[in-house]
Amino acid sequence: MISHLVAQMGAEVTVTLEIVATLLGGATDQLVRTVTENGRALKFDSQGFERE
Repeated sequence: MISHLVAQMGAEVTVTLEIVATLLGGATDQLVRTVTENGRALKFDSQGFERE
């Protein structure tokens, strides 16, 4: 699907991924560290955790 779009002359294509997870007990420090490191390795532009 994406290859069809980028194959068009002059096309500028952006793929956006949003992940929303609700953790009943919250995220442990280890989980935050692991997810953050994986995001960096995958070269995500932005990432973060929010407290509710």
